[in-house]
Amino acid sequence: MSTMTCSQQRNYRMKLAVIASLCSKLATTVLQVVAMPLAIRALGPERFGVFAMLSSSLIWISSANIGLGNSLVIAISKAVAIDDLRAQTRAISSAFFAVIGISIVILLSMGIIHSQFDILHYLGGQYQIYSSDITTGFWWLVCCMIIHLILDVFEGAQSGYQEIHIVNIAGMFGQVFSAITLLLVVFCHAQSIVSLIICLYVFSIIPRLLNALFSVTMVRPHLFPQPRYYSHTALSSLLSTGMAFTLMGIAYFLKHQCSILLVGYMLGPVSVAGYAIMINITLLAFGIISMQMRPLLPALTDAWARQDYKWVKQTYIKILHYTMWYAIAVGVILALFGKPIIRVWYGPQMMPSVYLQIAIGIGFILQAWESCHITVLMGLGYVWPPILAFLCQSVLMLVIAIPLIHKFGAAGAACAICITVLVINCWLLPIMLQRVLRHPSVESSLSREI
Repeated sequence: MSTMTCSQQRNYRMKLAVIASLCSKLATTVLQVVAMPLAIRALGPERFGVFAMLSSSLIWISSANIGLGNSLVIAISKAVAIDDLRAQTRAISSAFFAVIGISIVILLSMGIIHSQFDILHYLGGQYQIYSSDITTGFWWLVCCMIIHLILDVFEGAQSGYQEIHIVNIAGMFGQVFSAITLLLVVFCHAQSIVSLIICLYVFSIIPRLLNALFSVTMVRPHLFPQPRYYSHTALSSLLSTGMAFTLMGIAYFLKHQCSILLVGYMLGPVSVAGYAIMINITLLAFGIISMQMRPLLPALTDAWARQDYKWVKQTYIKILHYTMWYAIAVGVILALFGKPIIRVWYGPQMMPSVYLQIAIGIGFILQAWESCHITVLMGLGYVWPPILAFLCQSVLMLVIAIPLIHKFGAAGAACAICITVLVINCWLLPIMLQRVLRHPSVESSLSREI
């Protein structure tokens, strides 16, 4: 297969992934624009604040697979590029059984924690009146996060085959199911913290679960995980890259979810509700950027393995331009019109302060720049340096967020994100990338055998 043919296939699959992701984001938008505001208005700011605190405290479970899902994207992409079917089989079976072991450990740990410690003590005394909902919601969330953990293995393998459009379509149907069930719950006046968790997490998993089963039983039955295909060597190779992705997941958790937890613990459920909504809006808007970034990772890995350096450089410049123009437009809208948008969308009791909306808007632009460079570097196999920089930035953000929250309220957490991105990753990541592009032979994790 010629280099030009491979380039055309990469471009075609990236377009498919973007189109499917756009459909998925439209479904997510329906959920966030129509269903979620109705549910939040019905729940009220306090109960939604409890939901935000609970989900933020457990979302880390979905990223506890030691980065095996993301490392599978790179491993499968490389194995496909060199037509190594055996390596593909070993990689997915090794990752699957490792994640099953992790899931068992998490379930046992959560059971011990729940039986021996008072969860409400860590959330704060003001959440005592919601103890029953918190206990039930806790277990629903734990189970959903465990399933998400396992599904990440199969979706990582599909992404390695540059079939992200299929993953996105399954995600789209999951969002549609969530929106429909959430609207039914509100219409029947059955809204509660637990029903919100079930609608948003349980129903969104069902299409993804069916897609995973179909992919390894009908499309590629040779990939169905079996103990005899498990390989310590393959798992060690996956872990060498996966640990870096795990640190990245931890860094994202520190930056977004821990900032929500900090605001909720220091300022209470009403304040954290407004801050969590602003964070959720930025994550929703960031989904358009993710549409380009997720298919970009396996495509870059494939091109770099085939030494198609021209395609890599052209694609980086194109993606950076698209990403930043979009980020600037969204950031300006959030900074200038965040308050009226929230008032119409979620109600006047959820409106952010002027300082919060400005900080969120600026932070969105800075994080788009950061995300673009991290994705390209990882796609080229240059994994550890950018992720360590990202982790340092997230830890520093939490350190300076505490005094800033004391002084400026919830806006202080958003300001901490802006300051730390500017101080570390805004300039460091482009320098790393230019070094790699100038010296394509630089040693990277891609040079290791699966």
